[in-house]
Amino acid sequence: MADPSHPDGDASPDTAVRLHRREAWQPWDHELERVELAFELDAECTVVTASLQLHRRSGADQAAPLVLSGRELTLLSVMLDGRELSDGQVAVGDRTLTVHGLPERFELCLRTRLEPVRNLSGRGLFVLGGTLVTQMEPEGLSRVTYFPDRPDVLARYRVTLTADAARYPVLLSNGDCTERRELPDGRHQVVWDDPFRKPSYVFGLVAGDLAAIRDTCRFPSGREVRLAVYAPVGHIRHCRFALEAVRRAMLWDEATYGLECDVNDYSLVALPGFPGAMENKGLNLYDLAGVLADTEITTDDEALTIERIIAHEYFHNWTGNRVTCRDWFQLSLKEGLTRFRDQTYIDDRLGGAYRIDTVRALLRNQFPEDDGPNRHPIRPERYADVEELYTATVYEKGAEVIRMMHTLLGPARFTAGVRDYLARHDGQAVTTDEFVDAMARAGGRDLAAFRRWYVQAGRPRVHVERQAQDGGIALTLTQTLAVAPDALPLTIPVRVSWFDRSGQALSPQLADGGDPALIEIAAAATRVVYADLPPDAVPSLFEGLSAPVGIEPHLDSDERLVLLAHATDPWARWNAAQGLMTDAIRAQAAAARDGASLSFADFPIQAFARLLDEAQEAPDSRLVLAELLRVPDEPVLSDGQPFIDVDGHHAARTALRASLGQALRPQLLRAVQDLGEPGDGELMHVGGLGRRRLAAVCLDLLAAVGDDEVARLCHERVLAAPTMTERFDALACLVDIEHPLRQSALDAFIDRWRDHPTVVAKWFTAQALARSPGAIERIMALQIHPLFDPQNMALGLALLGSFFRQNRVAFHDAQGRGYEWLADVLLMLDRLGRPGAVWLTPQISQWRRHLPERQAAMRRALERVAGTAGLSNGTRGLVMRFLDE
Repeated sequence: MADPSHPDGDASPDTAVRLHRREAWQPWDHELERVELAFELDAECTVVTASLQLHRRSGADQAAPLVLSGRELTLLSVMLDGRELSDGQVAVGDRTLTVHGLPERFELCLRTRLEPVRNLSGRGLFVLGGTLVTQMEPEGLSRVTYFPDRPDVLARYRVTLTADAARYPVLLSNGDCTERRELPDGRHQVVWDDPFRKPSYVFGLVAGDLAAIRDTCRFPSGREVRLAVYAPVGHIRHCRFALEAVRRAMLWDEATYGLECDVNDYSLVALPGFPGAMENKGLNLYDLAGVLADTEITTDDEALTIERIIAHEYFHNWTGNRVTCRDWFQLSLKEGLTRFRDQTYIDDRLGGAYRIDTVRALLRNQFPEDDGPNRHPIRPERYADVEELYTATVYEKGAEVIRMMHTLLGPARFTAGVRDYLARHDGQAVTTDEFVDAMARAGGRDLAAFRRWYVQAGRPRVHVERQAQDGGIALTLTQTLAVAPDALPLTIPVRVSWFDRSGQALSPQLADGGDPALIEIAAAATRVVYADLPPDAVPSLFEGLSAPVGIEPHLDSDERLVLLAHATDPWARWNAAQGLMTDAIRAQAAAARDGASLSFADFPIQAFARLLDEAQEAPDSRLVLAELLRVPDEPVLSDGQPFIDVDGHHAARTALRASLGQALRPQLLRAVQDLGEPGDGELMHVGGLGRRRLAAVCLDLLAAVGDDEVARLCHERVLAAPTMTERFDALACLVDIEHPLRQSALDAFIDRWRDHPTVVAKWFTAQALARSPGAIERIMALQIHPLFDPQNMALGLALLGSFFRQNRVAFHDAQGRGYEWLADVLLMLDRLGRPGAVWLTPQISQWRRHLPERQAAMRRALERVAGTAGLSNGTRGLVMRFLDE
């Protein structure tokens, strides 16, 4: 049924897509005071007794029935205030249970039966590796019992878990464990009381045979929180990093925002194949890949992701759990804010290099979404299925909008605004307006125009003009929004620095006396004048990418070289490097279309050689320098271009990598073979992370040359490098080199690590990203590999996610096999009722920007999905949006 918080919207007669609209939101007619859930747990058959204490909301229609959501449930009984209801009072629909004739205040008791082992949706209560586990966000509790499954219904929960003591010795839920008892029939029972009001989507339970490691976190106030990480017995030895990570996040949040952990026990649970990560109150759930970590099995990038995601789920304890969303249209209220918080947490650990990582993710995932048919505001106005709201726009652009407020207000006022927001709305379900209101109060400024970021879809582009004026320079910055030419101007903060042609930093003042380091674009065109600047001064604009906009090219190659060598902002240096390489690749691809041979003879290779020299002279800078040497890829290469030239850009990009690899070979080899300092192999060791990331980028450039020496170097590192980072990076390079050692390395890798699920996933990932000739056949063959399980979320991400989202060459196989495979996977997920369609389709959503032959093949695949009988509302709506734009 439609989410009861959003009555049925429009249903187009030709597509039968039902839409839920934000403007139709109404508060629920009742208020939920307390929930008591009793689970008789078993994988084959679980019986749930739900006791709901309710009263009618003041002002609600007194005759309105109670409507609860439910799906794939067997209803055993319904009782009202202790008595069985008659058939005339209860109506069970396809996805609803309706009760009529209710008093003002009452207790409703429902008993339902479900079969967790047959639930393949990854929502509700299901089985992973013999463990019973829940995933309730966004609407999973209605797969367990009939319930008002909407985020604005908050209540206190008391949960009783009963299960066979031998099969399920560990029984976990939210809150405090208040009772434990052994039952005479070999079962045991545990009672959990959560003192905090919470929405249903952060309820969680786990029942299984798990090992644990424990510790405590002591706050400066003296308060202690008990910490635990649970995992299957064979994996618990790899969980210490996660335990330390959650403690680091707790202490950072207290030091930065003054927010202590409010629960007595805080647990993390890692299970094979869990769908993502979940912030259940005091009981965070993860796939194994989100928790298991050490240098033996984990790459640096994975450790960084684990550190960030564990922090993210913990930070939700306040920004998401204590204050939550009124409705799912407000999803970015919790996700955008918490994503910003986890970004700044990692920024504090790694410095400016991590900002480059987050910007690269924007360019790769969110900007194409903003520019394509799936564009939507960070506070959407409508949706077909709630799962489709979990997008890069809601998370990543949502975080960028929060970052802009941080920039405009400054750190102190922003922090004060967050604390005011949490204090005013503790225990409430609110909207993005309440958050912006708190920022306006803290900053003492009107943010009415800034709110347009929440309601306007698409990515603005900013055009920059420079003009010498009276011993200074006038800048005119003009914003446009191509997808909505009549859109009102947005507030866009622009961080600015200036340099002379020798790279010396300049300190000009604004003629109007404003802050020379921060320009605010507030109109369609904004003009500012800098005094005391030479006419050839070089501006460094949008430092740190201070706004999620497209920046029209405004620097020539010489100016970019100045910034590459001398800018103090890491993003500015990186952006200059990307611009130099992107222009060169595009120019060569265009020349090749006209019949010319690829040549990078005029490319400023020596500027990049100096970066390698800098890496030797200043080892602490290697994390940034590695990014400056990374050659841009799609969709950066086609950003702002009239069409996506898959083949031309790939050929030219490969040729540039090979040119750099040949010209810089001695320096690249030295960086690859650098053994580092003792101790730098530890996870999250900044020096070691920088050394290994630089080595990986250098190895990638050498791999483009692809000679026997490089293939043997990669093979040796796969077999004997001291860390998983170095092994995996070498394997990822070798899969694209046509050499007999490629298969030898793949076989040796999987033979050694086949018993480690997270490493097996890496083996699939490395191959799913391969771009060499014939890669599509090898990748598709992995579907039937005995170690691949499409029901396992982690393996699905490793193979399917890597291929459909990130392989921008093999996916566009000239015969259209990548498109047809995607169609098959979308239909499979839809049959299973699993989310993921929106996440797998960023490339095919851009089908209209490709050449006609590929357009036709992509359209056929999309039409096959859209024309399938019985397709869900969400998948049909998504695919029709791509087709109908």
